[in-house]
Amino acid sequence: MIVDTLEIIGHTDGENFSHRDKGNLDEKLPEFLAGKVRNMALFRAGSNNDLGLMRALAIKRSWGKFIETRDDKEKEELKKIKVRCYSAGQTEPDDRDRKKPESYEMKNKAFRRIEIQLTKRNPE
Repeated sequence: MIVDTLEIIGHTDGENFSHRDKGNLDEKLPEFLAGKVRNMALFRAGSNNDLGLMRALAIKRSWGKFIETRDDKEKEELKKIKVRCYSAGQTEPDDRDRKKPESYEMKNKAFRRIEIQLTKRNPE
């Protein structure tokens, strides 16, 4: 099977996220996807969903930089792979973690992660 899609899912922890300022991801995302904005430091998350998506977008940007380091033949093949970014939103710890707050705090960082799936979307 030949891979044609790279799906990147950004996960957040179970803590409620609140930002002092309103997030601007909805405003900046179209500019980023169009290649007009490259500096993700300008993005402000307004929710856990925003944070998850920003994690996924950061990996997408790294993927693009990786492709540029390859030789021309490999670069052209890698550019054919569609990249789709998603936010998994807020992940919830299971009940065992809720009973042990200290355990939950230690595991909280583990919930912050990126999940990558290589898939074939288009049949041959």
